[in-house]
Amino acid sequence: MGLNCAVAVLTGVDVADLARLGVHPTGRVVTGDVALGEEQPCAVLRDGRLVLVCADPRLLDVADEAAATTGAPLAGVALGSTADVYVLRFRDGARARERVLYGAETVSEGGEAWVEEEALGSEAFAEDGVLAVLERATGLRLDDDWMHLELQELAWTLPGDEDAPATDPVEPAHASGIDALMGAPSAVTHPGGHLVDHDDLDDRDDQDDHGAPAGARQADDPAARYVDLAPVAASSRVTAAAVGVGLAIEALLALLALTTDLTFGTLLPHVLFVAVACFVLAAGRLNLIALVVLTLEAVVVLVTVLGAANRDEAPVALLLGVGAYLVALIGVLGWHARRVFHAQHAMHLAAQ
Repeated sequence: MGLNCAVAVLTGVDVADLARLGVHPTGRVVTGDVALGEEQPCAVLRDGRLVLVCADPRLLDVADEAAATTGAPLAGVALGSTADVYVLRFRDGARARERVLYGAETVSEGGEAWVEEEALGSEAFAEDGVLAVLERATGLRLDDDWMHLELQELAWTLPGDEDAPATDPVEPAHASGIDALMGAPSAVTHPGGHLVDHDDLDDRDDQDDHGAPAGARQADDPAARYVDLAPVAASSRVTAAAVGVGLAIEALLALLALTTDLTFGTLLPHVLFVAVACFVLAAGRLNLIALVVLTLEAVVVLVTVLGAANRDEAPVALLLGVGAYLVALIGVLGWHARRVFHAQHAMHLAAQ
């Protein structure tokens, strides 16, 4: 579907129950399809459940607060198809759960898993799997019937907007909505509203301007509160391309070995490199251990290839070209692993 929005469902309450949080209807009414793109939360009561939607993933934060205040069970999702980032959020009394996914990979999670999460594997695409979890937990489907429902807009201040001038019509103090994951230069909204100081995930050091560890200002600096996964998404794509080139090179070397008298060093390092590269390409680009293992394998293959060049097992120009590629791959893997580490560390701080 390609959605960039948040949906939260509270069971056993209605809009009137949110008054204690200072929430009230504005009087504006929109249809379901329009509500998915609204910056302000919109609400509708369906089958005894209050459904909240808007384009801003911070909706999950305020819905979680409402669930904790009213005691209403919560099931919510943030869909970031543009950045391929998704969030699941559950609460039932003191039991709380959050799970952040990049594609089909879980990059952060906290709390005991809900049984409804088993539906994630029932669909081929991550977004469809997340929507399947929401449907299993709440019965809600974003189908044609939903698109024609009438919802009422709510006056509900989202995290980070508390100090914004009420009459200022210009851009907000920080980027809003899940599209900000695609490269806002400063603090951006992450699905799930992680309160961290990311200091840009590809920053040149791990401290802020005052020498404090990244994330340490989360309680005091509302302008630097959200994790930006766009750098990780970008380096992940570059890593996928680089690893794919490596597999193509290994296929070429295998073909040459089978059809000519050329050899390229011991076979085992090449086989292990291909196996680990396939895993990283398919499911391990956010797995730090897999990235480190692939880097080590690339180093071993590099030594193997240089040894083969020294023994004139194949044309030196070909082997040096392979060696140059491996050096570049090692650099790309290190660069991407650093971004993954900072992203996971930032989300770990947010979960505390």
